[in-house]
Amino acid sequence: MSLNQAHSARVLVVHKLLKDFNIENLMYTKIQYLSSGEKRKLSLASNLLSDPCILFCDEPTTGLDSFSAISVVRILETVAVSGKIVFLTVHQPSSQLFESFDNIILLSTNGKVVFQGSPENARAFFENQFLYCPTAYNPAEFYIKNIAVKSSSDEGRIDHMVEVFKEEYAVKFNFSDIEYDGLLLKQRDTEKSFVFALGWLTWRILIDMKRNFKQYSVTFLLIIITAFIIGLTYSSISLNEGSSVQSIQGALLLIVSELIFNGMYQVIFMFPSEVELFIQEKNMYSALPYFVSKIVSLIPFAFVHSLGFLAAYFICLHFLAGVHLFTYMYLILVGASLGGSALGLCLSALFPSIEAVHLFIVPLELLCLLLSGLWIKVNSLSKFFSVVKYLSPFYISYESICIIYWIKLDGVDLCTNVRDIACFHNGTEVLRNYGFTPSYDKVYSNLIYLMILICVYCYIGYIGILRKRALYHV
Repeated sequence: MSLNQAHSARVLVVHKLLKDFNIENLMYTKIQYLSSGEKRKLSLASNLLSDPCILFCDEPTTGLDSFSAISVVRILETVAVSGKIVFLTVHQPSSQLFESFDNIILLSTNGKVVFQGSPENARAFFENQFLYCPTAYNPAEFYIKNIAVKSSSDEGRIDHMVEVFKEEYAVKFNFSDIEYDGLLLKQRDTEKSFVFALGWLTWRILIDMKRNFKQYSVTFLLIIITAFIIGLTYSSISLNEGSSVQSIQGALLLIVSELIFNGMYQVIFMFPSEVELFIQEKNMYSALPYFVSKIVSLIPFAFVHSLGFLAAYFICLHFLAGVHLFTYMYLILVGASLGGSALGLCLSALFPSIEAVHLFIVPLELLCLLLSGLWIKVNSLSKFFSVVKYLSPFYISYESICIIYWIKLDGVDLCTNVRDIACFHNGTEVLRNYGFTPSYDKVYSNLIYLMILICVYCYIGYIGILRKRALYHV
């Protein structure tokens, strides 16, 4: 089957389900604007998309009118006739709805199985207990009324009915004679190619972005506003004296840290909020295309956010100028933003809930900022901290930004008459003062290492979502 034929077949299935559930006219309506009954129909229709072998429906008719409830049950009846197993729980079904059931299980209010079998056998069972359903009376209401526990005497009566059912009506099977090994279901071939699944998952993300374009626009606007606030705060800083070095270093750190934090917080709550959907669709695609689609969808944000953020800085800050500097800083910031997103995906996949992420993220932020290289020379710390600095994108990105900025300032005298402020004769001395290597080769090696670190984050995150899916299998 060609891709066009497969696409047409999928569209046909979707339209058929929408028509069967009588929600075709709501095709372009956002879910948040649907009524509770319409949401219930949509939920059931979306579960039928994966063509399950066994379908468990917990009160699918709740909140629906009689016509809609019967329509839903008719659809489930068609699903059952097609060779699938449908389990349906309902409370007080109508008589017309009750007639649609092939087999019923009646549970008392204390959870005991009073009867299991066909509706015809149920009538015979209750009549044997001298409980006769009146003519033109809903059998479902009659049965529920007579197995409800209202007093201690009712418990004894129902216990007697349970014993009678076990002894006289329950179907007995001798599995040892027929060598029964359990329920065997034919496993469908659901394996799809990686590219096929990745394309559809990415398409779904793009559809979500289109529907929530206003939210993404507001987020980008807030990023630009933040950049202008920081830029205006440092707008009076210039390269006239040595006292400005610390301020410039602080501004450069804020450029890096804000983009990393933005990329991280954009996705850090993604997997805990989507885990139910991810597990529900486990038969439709594997974990790898799902995870890769999330990464692919974040790449455009890294480029756009970095461009807007850096442009606002260059507008406000006089000590930032030149196309060469802008280009190199932009490439570094794109890598930093991707590093923050990859770190966010990793943490999101490892932790089971949003609350657990909150508990871990605060000390992590503090440690990353302390080891960024601004407040203390990381090389002067113990070997443990010297290793930890390479586990976050902050130090690598910050060092690269500082090298790109300061290494070209060889003819600038940054001395001052203030006694306690260090005197720098060029940008190389500034870099060495903060423990950074004054070399373009260091920038290139940092970018390569940052790409490796992003891959490590992504691999750990992938292991994390595999673990989530495995835990839900148990």
